[in-house]
Amino acid sequence: EHRAKMSVTIRQQVLEGVRHLPHGKGCFYWSKLIGSDVWLRSSYELAYAKLLDHLDVAWFYEPIKFPINGLGSYAPDFFLPELNLWVEIKGFWREDAKIKYASFVLQYPYLEIKVVGKEQLVILGAM
Repeated sequence: EHRAKMSVTIRQQVLEGVRHLPHGKGCFYWSKLIGSDVWLRSSYELAYAKLLDHLDVAWFYEPIKFPINGLGSYAPDFFLPELNLWVEIKGFWREDAKIKYASFVLQYPYLEIKVVGKEQLVILGAM
C-alpha cells in the first residue's frame, strides 16, 4: 500500500513537472487526448507526449511493430494520424538502433518518419 501511494505521488510530481525522469526510465503519462495512461520509456518521450497534448495533436505510442528483414521488428515511438507521420524520439543512438532505423527507412520508403532529438525538443519548447 505504501509503495502504491509513493507511485501515485511520484507520477503526480512527474505530470506536474516537479520531478523529472532520468533518460531511459519509463513512466506512465495520462494523456488527455487518449483518455488513459500510456507507458513511455524515456523523459524525452514524456516531454514530446506532453507537447503533443498541449498542442491538441492526436498521437499513438508505438502502435505497430514493423517486421525488419533479418533484424526482428521496429516500433517507431509515435504515430501522428492527422499528419500521417511517424516520429522516433532519440537521445543517445545505440549502434543496433541506428541499424534498425536505417533498415526501416529502406524497407518502408512510403512511410514518412522524422527523428526528434533533445535539440529539437528544446527548440519546440518541450524541454
